Amino acid sequence: MNSYDVYWDAGSGGAHFEELVYASRPFTFYIYSVPYVQPGNAYQFMYRGTNFQGTGPFSDPSTIYAADYPNQCASLTTANQGGNVVVTWAAPNGNGLPIIRYMVSFQAKGGSYFEDTVNCNGQNVGVVAGTSCLIPI
Repeated sequence: MNSYDVYWDAGSGGAHFEELVYASRPFTFYIYSVPYVQPGNAYQFMYRGTNFQGTGPFSDPSTIYAADYPNQCASLTTANQGGNVVVTWAAPNGNGLPIIRYMVSFQAKGGSYFEDTVNCNGQNVGVVAGTSCLIPI
C-alpha cells in the first residue's frame, strides 16, 4: 500500500462523507484523534488504500459513539418498607449514552457479595429507569 484515505461523516448520519486523513509513505501515524465530537453522537468512518494498481473501494462504514463509561453511582440509600428493604441510588452521568444496566450487589452476612437478579435485576427497564429495587427480607 502506498497511501490511504480515511473519510468520516462528521455526525451527519452517513448523509455526507468528507476526507479526514490522507497519508502516504512513509506512514508516520496510524492513530488519529478527531476534534470537536459531541458526546452522545454517532460518527461513521470508512477508509481505502492505494497501491501501484490504483485506489481500492471504500470499506463498509464503521460507527463509533462519542461516549465514555458512566460516572460512579453515588448516594445509595436503603429504607425499611413493610418488611422489605428499598434500595435507591442517584443515577450517574451516562457521559454521552443512556445507562442500560446497573450491577447491584449485596453483601451477605458472611462477607461475600452477590447479585439478586430476581428482585433487583440491573437489566430490568423499571430498575434502570427508577434507580431502585424492592428486596423482600
